[in-house]
Amino acid sequence: MAGASVRVPAAVTCRVLGITRQAYYQWLRDPVSRPAIVSWIETEYHGRV
Repeated sequence: MAGASVRVPAAVTCRVLGITRQAYYQWLRDPVSRPAIVSWIETEYHGRV
């Protein structure tokens, strides 16, 4: 079903992503911008992507 939302418990999300719940909730309060993510990828992978 297109556009259907699925609610996944925070504990499951964090376990799958390999992050702490504290980090998850910090991200919810202060999400990282798309340009910041792109910049990090470019810096981390030095054009290998």
